[in-house]
Amino acid sequence: MYYGTSSTSLAVASSGTFTLDTQTGLSWVANDKIVIWSGSSPANWIAGVVTSYSGTTIVFEASSSSGAGTYTDWRINLASGTIQHRHGYASEWEASNPVLLKAEIGVARDDLGDGTVKFKIGDGVSPWMDLPYQGTGSGVGVYAGSAVLSSGFIVVNATWVTAVTIIVVTPTAAPGTAGAALYVDPADIVAGTSFTIRSDDATDSRTVFWMASEPNPAPLSPYVLKTLVPSGSSYPDNNSHVTKDFGARGV
Repeated sequence: MYYGTSSTSLAVASSGTFTLDTQTGLSWVANDKIVIWSGSSPANWIAGVVTSYSGTTIVFEASSSSGAGTYTDWRINLASGTIQHRHGYASEWEASNPVLLKAEIGVARDDLGDGTVKFKIGDGVSPWMDLPYQGTGSGVGVYAGSAVLSSGFIVVNATWVTAVTIIVVTPTAAPGTAGAALYVDPADIVAGTSFTIRSDDATDSRTVFWMASEPNPAPLSPYVLKTLVPSGSSYPDNNSHVTKDFGARGV
């Protein structure tokens, strides 16, 4: 697991040596490509190469950056590779009861080890225990995939989609890459057939990642969720079914 957080105070810069205090037990090794970004202001980021990781300390050499300012709410992840949302066992989430950022996804795995997966979407205010689960309560009914926009939209074939399916869309470009907001309009969901991902930019041709689930515990009205979550990742093919063992904790 690579995803972590840090409250170390750092100023955005495109060169120099940076030292971060973070969590133990992460997978960082020398020469890994790293990107850190402000949780409250994702357009401000620093990317570079890890020189060492030991205990709770990551050291890296910066090679590029975007934005300016000094921040203490850093998010940490690989600059390339598979996306990894914040995750952990349900009991760990309940014990820490954190407040997720607005549109931040938190994935919870059942403590019984049977592969059950649920997720919650933060609102920037409510603690974990006050947020509803958006998953169905099991791996069945939670889907994810990638798609490439053409002229600002792409139709994704999905025989499982319903009128109340919740679909979250994020770009796969590295933080700071210019790009308009991404969304799925409820009017573009054709139950049992497909849904359409749109961009506010009619020329958008980015590759995007999507995650979908039926609302739980009670059906909710479909809504549009626009988000620009930083990542630098590649994803499974369209309509890949999420049954992954999330294993390592990241709460």
